Amino acid sequence: MISLFIRRRTALLCLFISYFSLLRAAAYTPPDIRSLNADNIHYMRVGSTVGIDLNSNATVLAGTAPDFNRAQLTVILTQGLPGEDSLSIRPTTSGTARITLQGRKVLYNGVVIGTCQPALDWISLTVRFNEKASAASITAVIRSLAYTNLNAVNPIVATRAIRVAISDGYGSISATSVVRLDIVVLRPAPVATNDYYRIPTGQTSLAIPAPGVLRNDYHPAKGSFESKLTRDTPIGHVMIGRDGSVQYTPQPGSTGTYTATYTTCDTWGACTSATITFQMGGENEAPQAIPDHYYIQEHQGLFIKNSALGVLGNDVDPNSGTNVVHIATLVSPPAHGTLTFYPNGTFMYHPVADYHGTDTFVYRTCDAENACAEGIVTITMADVDYPPSAPDIILAVSDTTLVTGDLLQGVLNYDKDRLRASILTEPVWGSLVLTGDSTFSYISRRNQEGIERLLYQVCDGNMQCDTATLVIVVTNSNNKPVVSLPVLISVREDTPTPLSEIVFADADAGNSPVRVTFESLPTGSAFTATTLSPDLSIVRTGTRVINITGPILSINTWLKQQNLIYTPVKDATSGQSIRVTINDLGNSGSGGAQQTVVSKSVAVIPVNDAPINNLPGNQTTKENELLTFTGTRSIRVSDVDASERNIMVTLTAIRGVLVTSSGPGENNAEVSTLVLTGRLDSINAVLATLAFRPLKPGTATLTVTTNDLGNVGEGGPQTALGTITIAVIATPAVVTRVTALSADGLYKVGDRIMLAVQFNHAVWVSRAAPTLALAIGEGSQATYQGGSGTPQLLFDYTVQTGDLTSRADYVSAQALSLNGAIIQDSLATDAVLTLPTPGSKSSLKGTSHLSVDGVLPAPPQLIIPAHNSSIENDVLMLAGISEAGSHVLITLNGNVIATAITDAVGGWDYQHDAILYVGKHTIALQAMDSAGNASDLSQPTTIFKIGGSVVSNESGEHRQTPRAYPVPANDVLFIDIGAQRQMPIELQVIDSRGIIRTDFSWEQHEHVLTVDVSSLGGGLYVLLLTAADEQHKERILIVK
Repeated sequence: MISLFIRRRTALLCLFISYFSLLRAAAYTPPDIRSLNADNIHYMRVGSTVGIDLNSNATVLAGTAPDFNRAQLTVILTQGLPGEDSLSIRPTTSGTARITLQGRKVLYNGVVIGTCQPALDWISLTVRFNEKASAASITAVIRSLAYTNLNAVNPIVATRAIRVAISDGYGSISATSVVRLDIVVLRPAPVATNDYYRIPTGQTSLAIPAPGVLRNDYHPAKGSFESKLTRDTPIGHVMIGRDGSVQYTPQPGSTGTYTATYTTCDTWGACTSATITFQMGGENEAPQAIPDHYYIQEHQGLFIKNSALGVLGNDVDPNSGTNVVHIATLVSPPAHGTLTFYPNGTFMYHPVADYHGTDTFVYRTCDAENACAEGIVTITMADVDYPPSAPDIILAVSDTTLVTGDLLQGVLNYDKDRLRASILTEPVWGSLVLTGDSTFSYISRRNQEGIERLLYQVCDGNMQCDTATLVIVVTNSNNKPVVSLPVLISVREDTPTPLSEIVFADADAGNSPVRVTFESLPTGSAFTATTLSPDLSIVRTGTRVINITGPILSINTWLKQQNLIYTPVKDATSGQSIRVTINDLGNSGSGGAQQTVVSKSVAVIPVNDAPINNLPGNQTTKENELLTFTGTRSIRVSDVDASERNIMVTLTAIRGVLVTSSGPGENNAEVSTLVLTGRLDSINAVLATLAFRPLKPGTATLTVTTNDLGNVGEGGPQTALGTITIAVIATPAVVTRVTALSADGLYKVGDRIMLAVQFNHAVWVSRAAPTLALAIGEGSQATYQGGSGTPQLLFDYTVQTGDLTSRADYVSAQALSLNGAIIQDSLATDAVLTLPTPGSKSSLKGTSHLSVDGVLPAPPQLIIPAHNSSIENDVLMLAGISEAGSHVLITLNGNVIATAITDAVGGWDYQHDAILYVGKHTIALQAMDSAGNASDLSQPTTIFKIGGSVVSNESGEHRQTPRAYPVPANDVLFIDIGAQRQMPIELQVIDSRGIIRTDFSWEQHEHVLTVDVSSLGGGLYVLLLTAADEQHKERILIVK
């Protein structure tokens, strides 16, 4: 059912939308309005009336309906303001197409052609036409449509849209023509209001601060404005600031009143003038506010632009007399409308919708000296008795189809009266029953087609009525066929099942053929059909779709005889469905072929499927080699319905054992029988690590038995059994790996290293002892220690002096020598003694990390102090060189006093903090390398502790020897050997390598030596001083 109704502005818009949707169902082509759509009206004079047909050329073309009786013209204005905008029909009293009004009656050239019904807020109107109307008369009415803006104070400038459409009274309506209407308001000038000021007796001047004269002025557009003096008083002098401030100096002794004129201008240069009255002397009296009364009708706006008609127009100011100079401000707003209030007493008032009665607001009037009074304004809105407005109702329905509606659904009930509806004419094609006050039901007779045009009337409690049309477009349309499927369709898994409870029906197909389509979903399911009766034909599309054509009765009989067979997707227990379609091929009625599609899920009863062992073919392997079941040899178990449930797999090995790994290098115990219980994916993960180790040559077997434990579906537990035959070939013993049983690390002279040569299976050694040639030192041989009867032979080697390697390995793949021994397997077959290639993953170097250092370190060298040197008044400082990374044991006078560690280049130093006794001391050194090898003792170094000398530089800084003294910037040292030693001195310079240097110069002045070392390179040096009597020897350590 489609209904058409009006609900004020928004509902009127729905009228057009609803009509458009009916065009396909209507029996007649709609009328057309030409040359009106997209007209653009510029409305520039508020209060005037303008036609909405810009060029007066709008034209109505009739559709195919026989007449315009009960046709309706609808005009709607949007984006407007109720009470401000007004639509009307403007009479045209001249010419050949005259439109006049008599009350609500619309006359064309003196003949009544319809009735006008304006909306309550005047922003929409409708014209209901009678049998006298024609395309020409409706054209004249559209050309007479007019718009008026009633807000003379400050109209809303939003663009209005006026929508016009005409229905033909038979269920068709024209396309909507939209006229754009722009409100063009000239830029308003500010409003200036007369001012009054009193100068008390004896006061010589008057100063009024801002806003002064602008206090009661305003700008309708809310723009800024300022004031200036345009005419001074005849006596005295007036100054007016731009901000409205006033300074008036009257002539001394003057009395009475004097006037000046000022002008208020905005930023665009629009100006208005007003008068300022100055009263000399007298007392100020408060103004008197006289109550105001205004009268309008319900839904009308009140726009007071003239200040004389505003709230101040009847008020009294005893001081300013007839000028009535004062300012108005709003105290309390009205309760039943919106108010815009201005300082000069003008205002705009919009009542709320549907309100009638009185509304009040309070204002305050004040004079220039802020003496005030309050007044009340009463606005009376008369209750207007509006008749209800009934819309046309348009329904489209097929024959024999019951349709219901409500005659009051879209009626505009302005006065909220109780309404009653009645049907004025009887239907032709069927029967209509009116129930209650307004609801009705209608049904046509079978095979009827036509348009029912029924008049209905809506009346309120005052018997004001409106008549509209109920249009029912009846079509003899083709009824849609029906598919009935059983509530539940269930089949057993993987089992073909007949579907015999599907039933088709079509009210108007009779014995005419229809086409039914059966489609199984998803891919993999199938429909099959047995023999058809002669009056049915079948077309197949693949395995999932069957099309059968014939009478419905024959199709239903064929189905009942279980001739349609459905098979779900193999192993599927969910996600199955069928789609059944019936197309009546247009049989019978208008509207073309009708089709119904019904889909239905198919419940599949699970049947327990047996598991499947996916096994490789028979295998061949070598004795004692591990046969892994990966890649093409992988063993996997599958079960289509196991899902997340547990299954059990039993693996049994004959003449071998099973090995599984839970991770790299993590082997479980070797067993002959392995039982796995768990989820399918977990079991397959274990099977992916499965391996078989033969126990002896010959034929071995691996049996796999899978039990699904009866987890899913009917039928109980299901099992699968499979066997893999494995041919085990005997192989000679071969070396698979050489490794060290001793820990990884660094070995020195005398350390023992235990090695193992590993075969693929057990071997026996007899007659002699084999050896293993090592690439460690000259002629290094590891000797056999044992292991006969196992897969591992043991060898031992003791590190010899001179052995040296960073990573031990054997000399070659033939490094294992028998020396007259025999190595055989259990079958007395000679073992293959070829070793893994040296450096490979399975070689000694690849499996172990053994470092050998059998080279003894050289005795350390002592550079500082030098042999036979002397020290005095300082601690002992030692420095020298040894093997890099070694430990240096320092012996003083036969006692070990410390251990120093050499750096990366072999240097070392040590400071002995204990003070030595005066006399002779002996120092000896011994080195121990990182492997623990110890050197011989170094040659002893003799030193003498005697009195020390003082070394200084040019700044007078000095320190006592023997600490290393830094050479100053000018490379000159001053050495004071003491006043008691003025005998000749011999001076030598020895570098860190023990070489005596001659590339320096020196001289002696009494007991001070001056030494120039500028020609020496950077480094550590010893200055050796010897007295001529050789009784004084001194060693001084310097660093440059």
